[in-house]
Amino acid sequence: MSYEIFSVRNRKAIVTGGRRGLGRAMTEGLLSNGAEVTVVSREPLTDDLLAFARDSQSKLHWIGADLLDPGQRTALCARASALMGGLDILVNNAGIQVQAPLKDYQVDTFRNDYALMVEAPFDLARQAAGLMQQGGVIVNVSSISGFQGARNISGYSTAKHAVVGLTKCLANELASRGIRVNCLAPGLFDTDMAASTLSDPKKRSDMLGRIPSGRFGAPADIIGPLLFLCSDAARHVHGTTLLVDGGWMGR
Repeated sequence: MSYEIFSVRNRKAIVTGGRRGLGRAMTEGLLSNGAEVTVVSREPLTDDLLAFARDSQSKLHWIGADLLDPGQRTALCARASALMGGLDILVNNAGIQVQAPLKDYQVDTFRNDYALMVEAPFDLARQAAGLMQQGGVIVNVSSISGFQGARNISGYSTAKHAVVGLTKCLANELASRGIRVNCLAPGLFDTDMAASTLSDPKKRSDMLGRIPSGRFGAPADIIGPLLFLCSDAARHVHGTTLLVDGGWMGR
């Protein structure tokens, strides 16, 4: 079997939240493997990310949008498709993690968590499915917090649980049209989102002791799993959630 089945060369991809953290690693992974990418984010692309695209000899575009605002999501996938001349891959990655105990966790914060990490992926998946005439791939991003409860991140964890369910529902509806919908569930990665946890020596030590691999994920560790799900190597993989957690959920 040829390893070309793992290729994403010439695929047209959207990555939401693709300018920093794991989203940036996903953007770079797609670009360096020959895909054309449109990043959707509130802030413009950084100069070093633009330079990475040039060095990769791949095309990189940007659409500025606040995905919390339904109006700014209107026809977003169509805009990206027009920029790239098609759409093959949608990566619903954008997310936020607000930390607060239940007594301080505001209802509006909970609603915003759900809107950004569940409603927006649902909306964009609907849009993308209408544009993927010859099949395509949708990858949602959940978390190990989508499988277990957690303190002080009730909105984030609830939303990430919902993303796993959304992935299964979309996969059931879209598989017959040749559109594969799957999910990535990262564990603890050394990114800005985990900074408040990993900067505390005791928390860092406690968390590290929970990971069988003995280390936190590096952003580049998400690239291989993403490329697998986006490529023809996963052509019979539908509705699954792939854990990328160093063995955390295997304990």
